[in-house]
Amino acid sequence: MADLQHMPWSQSVVTLTPVDEGLPGQNLGEDDDDETVTLAGDRAIPQTGAVPDPANPSTFVLLLEHDDPSDTRIYTTDGRTMYTVTTRGQGASEMSRVLVTSLNDRLGQSIGSYIRPSGRGAEMVTLNGQDPVKRASWLASGRTFSNKLTSFRHNGVSYKWVTKEEDGGIALELLEEGISVPIVRFIDSRRDWTVPPPRIVIQKARIEVESSALHMLDMCVFSMLVSEKLRREKVPSSKAITFPRKETTFWYI
Repeated sequence: MADLQHMPWSQSVVTLTPVDEGLPGQNLGEDDDDETVTLAGDRAIPQTGAVPDPANPSTFVLLLEHDDPSDTRIYTTDGRTMYTVTTRGQGASEMSRVLVTSLNDRLGQSIGSYIRPSGRGAEMVTLNGQDPVKRASWLASGRTFSNKLTSFRHNGVSYKWVTKEEDGGIALELLEEGISVPIVRFIDSRRDWTVPPPRIVIQKARIEVESSALHMLDMCVFSMLVSEKLRREKVPSSKAITFPRKETTFWYI
């Protein structure tokens, strides 16, 4: 198993504090027991970064500016940018052209990239500037007709993203192996049906992170973006629901 180094945040106007002392090792090595790729080394979390949900102080909330796992800004409820997601085409010819979806942190440092070829070839990911690896070796897809969307290992622990149908939309939940309570939830944009017509209020897509997952926040966000991208590619276009980016027609909360 390749052990990929996770680079720490640089100091900035936001005070940073390590979640715990003694971060995992920085070595790059191989494990003969399995071929999955894991990202090791968790970086500091800003004290004023993710903002707790007033209704549940142990849950931290991040909002997506656009309900698009390929192109959006991810920010806290008080407006602080935590991540940016962009997708760009690369390659001079049609055969070599790829789409690269990149996740950067608030300082512009690369966390990971998801690389999809336009033709034949395996999907790849890069993590923290390391060499590309096959996406399936890092984030394995679940079986057809299973609610398990993807799975991965982090610091020796297995996790899986599962889909959950809810009123008005789909949620993704991240579960640690052997535990049924999610540590992260992604909730897509959906109409708030508690608001009576004719007013239409669209709740922005959001990521709800339990405090127990803050030490691996980058891994949670990046794996969620790739998992949601994979999920949407499986949804027939006739059933896919997208909301306009302009906020002139709808009220967002």
